[in-house]
Amino acid sequence: MATRTQSRWHGVAVAGFVAAIAGDARAAGGATNHDAAAPNADVAPTLVVRGVKLYKEHQYEAAREAFAQAYELDAQLGTLLNLALAELKADQPVGAAVHFREYLKAPNEPEAKLESVRTTYLPLAESQIAQIDVYTSSSAEILVDGSALGPTMVASERAAGDGRVVSIRVRAGEHGVTARRGSSEQTHRVVVKGGERVEVHVEPAEPEPPRAPLPLSPRDVPDEPPGDDSGRERTRWVTVIALGSGALALAGSGVGLAVGARNQASDAQAAIAKADPQGTGGVCFGPAAGSPWCMRLNDETTAARRNWTFSMASYVGAGVLGAASVATWMLWPSTSASKAGARLAPVLSAQGGGFVLDGAW
Repeated sequence: MATRTQSRWHGVAVAGFVAAIAGDARAAGGATNHDAAAPNADVAPTLVVRGVKLYKEHQYEAAREAFAQAYELDAQLGTLLNLALAELKADQPVGAAVHFREYLKAPNEPEAKLESVRTTYLPLAESQIAQIDVYTSSSAEILVDGSALGPTMVASERAAGDGRVVSIRVRAGEHGVTARRGSSEQTHRVVVKGGERVEVHVEPAEPEPPRAPLPLSPRDVPDEPPGDDSGRERTRWVTVIALGSGALALAGSGVGLAVGARNQASDAQAAIAKADPQGTGGVCFGPAAGSPWCMRLNDETTAARRNWTFSMASYVGAGVLGAASVATWMLWPSTSASKAGARLAPVLSAQGGGFVLDGAW
């Protein structure tokens, strides 16, 4: 309970600190670390006010973005402190610590604010940061959690033997450290606590050199000439069987649809004969056409016609596939040297003209 009460008090204190800084910035323009105002300085105060509002609403990441934009447009020290506080609340202690240190270097800032940053906020950020010393080769690219290293993450870099050591500052928790070179990479998972320093050794594997093709032995040389393809005959059979199967399937579908259409038509005729024994043909005309019985009769008649249409289409499709199956069997080039595939050739004589199917099959 004491910890929760302390955390709530700290959040209220930080929010008040941010609001106070924003008020100072609006009233006096804030202290600046450069002589000339930024070209877009008139936009920065609006972003600061928006950031303070978002911060009070506990939208810390959105507040951090607003303060970062404002500081980029007009580098006021009050905005820098607001940015650091928002980063701390947005679970980005690395950036917060960097900006807190930058703020402490500023001259002429109120001593009370400097003391709060020095004794409270910077130590709080540092307590959430760990350091990972990555040992890898000089040519390897280092990534943390799949992303390239940001400018605030690298604490130092030095040579170590044939490689290098890159010290990375990260927030406490689990991270994936990857060393990548070209298409090769290696990833090491590590869990670090605040204030902890660990070593990670990662090295991407060297790509395997291309293997030279092995020389052919006499038994690797095919017995048949290069022009012969024994698999062609098997392809011919597969094609013929597939086309024939498709033709049979469509024919069966056509028969089923025709039987269904015939039964539906018979049922409709029987219903009409029962409702109109005199055969006047006016049972479903006029006002009676909208009755449930007539509408159901109309649906059955429409379904029968549709099934007849699908049945005829199935018959046509079966005929096309059947013809294609026969043509494939007859016209497919033969794999035997003594046989030539059947061919269709034009014939012209004094009596007339036409086509002749010539060859072996």
